[in-house]
Amino acid sequence: MNDKASFELRAQMLEDRISQIADILDIEKDVAFMRHVYALLFNTGFDEPEFDADVVDGSGDKQVDILRIDEAEGLATIHIIQVKNSSKYKGTVVVQMRDALEKILRWPEEKFKTLDNHDLVMKISEVRELSARMFLKNIRIVVHYVGKGNTSKLSPDFEKEIEETLSIYKASREFYDFEFKVWGVNELIDRSYELEQQSHRIDETLPIHYTWQIPTYAEYGVERVRALICTVSGEHLAKLVDKHKDSIFEENVRTYLGSRKKINSEIYATCTDDNESSYFWFFNNGITVTCDDFDVAYNANPPCVSIKNMQIVNGCQTSVTLAAAWHENKLSSNTMVLLRIYATNDPDFVDRITLTTNSQNAVSNRDLRSNDRLQRDLEKLFNHRGYHYERKPGTYSKLKTKAEKQRVISNERVGQAYLAIAEHLPATAMSRKAEIWGEQYHRIYSSRFEELLASYLIYDFCLRRKVSISRENEYTLKDAISKYGTFHISRILGSYRLGERWAQISKDKLDQFINEIVIKPQNLMGDYEDAFALLERVVESIISDDLTRLVNVLKSSDIQKEIDEALQ
Repeated sequence: MNDKASFELRAQMLEDRISQIADILDIEKDVAFMRHVYALLFNTGFDEPEFDADVVDGSGDKQVDILRIDEAEGLATIHIIQVKNSSKYKGTVVVQMRDALEKILRWPEEKFKTLDNHDLVMKISEVRELSARMFLKNIRIVVHYVGKGNTSKLSPDFEKEIEETLSIYKASREFYDFEFKVWGVNELIDRSYELEQQSHRIDETLPIHYTWQIPTYAEYGVERVRALICTVSGEHLAKLVDKHKDSIFEENVRTYLGSRKKINSEIYATCTDDNESSYFWFFNNGITVTCDDFDVAYNANPPCVSIKNMQIVNGCQTSVTLAAAWHENKLSSNTMVLLRIYATNDPDFVDRITLTTNSQNAVSNRDLRSNDRLQRDLEKLFNHRGYHYERKPGTYSKLKTKAEKQRVISNERVGQAYLAIAEHLPATAMSRKAEIWGEQYHRIYSSRFEELLASYLIYDFCLRRKVSISRENEYTLKDAISKYGTFHISRILGSYRLGERWAQISKDKLDQFINEIVIKPQNLMGDYEDAFALLERVVESIISDDLTRLVNVLKSSDIQKEIDEALQ
């Protein structure tokens, strides 16, 4: 198949997926395309609730459609996304996006608050609060231009405008990093394949480094686990990572932070230097792999190890950096890497290996926790009730009907709902999700199953009550609360229906409430309206007439105290 035919086939695949999403959600195809892009970029479902809060497209501001902020410990990423339902990539659109960057990052408050797009104004306020709290040096900016064309045929004018944007923002080095990504049909389809491959089994064979024709390795084993320690070439490891990409890190807990992170720069510098690369084995901590089984063929030529169902659980940064150097034809052939392989069928032991070998850099705690016993037990309990409990993003992405999708429950959303409602911390649930997987983890997920399910069902009920906001009419406080205040409304509604002390509620009463909300959700409407009205009064007393403060107020601990007092 030639390149043209292949591209046309992929373009049709993309259109088919957009049509499917439009039919399931009963929405316009333009919106379905945006939802599909959002799901691919952030590995969520296409019906992800946070999509609504991150969409800022509106009349008068055509430079940006989606603005999303992701916070990790000590580092935040701001995604600024333009989605064009067109195969053409225009330099004028890049200029418009550059104008949007100017508004978002540099316009003074008195100026950006005059914009007609209220959603954008509130997002800019979030960005400014973030930059004041974390400083620009700890913020990464990623600009995405998403279209339906062929990115291998971009015009010189388009590329020139991107270079101009990079010269302004990346060259200044005022941010942790600045990227400008262009997406087309091929990139979107490749991303969907990449996400699908994350659940595939990986069986591979790696040559073992040997000295004087003798393979150098050590084996050790106890009752539940066998181990192998050996040396492999950086090139073989790089090719393996390039072949499987993110899927080989499915159980891994480390986020690859980019070449500007000190440890990555040092790895790259060492493995690409013909003199220094000989010492790579000594300077680097090596790679840790878990698997179902391994077999050493020490009489083979060359000696090798066959690994069944392998996953890299520690050494993501090393692996990806080696792959990048290999791609650039700069990886030195002298680079050797220490490899530890653990074979076990005990998932708890894998959890312990994963936890104890990841303590050097930023960790995605949701991934780290996804395989522990609590999460696996909850998955079974939710499944028994007819729900699909999603321990890892995208696990149920292949479900097609709206009814099936509505039975998917994200473990993160369960944690947020419980934190907001049962623990009275809606602001924390809204803005500090990392706490769910950190200090609050056992407090949340060790709770009774009925409390977790009841919390989620209340949140889900409130989420479905969100009104459709018309951009043609005046933007009111009610509109803003409907869009951003779901966790806070849920917290109040939970108090109205089940009181303030959830730990003291009997299991029978919780089960009775769960059955009621499933069978007769309309019974909650009166309490929902009262909860909405109470939150409106609380918010109004804090922000007066300044709607631009709303999101930052909802994220503050002060609002939690005000709600607590209002409910007494």
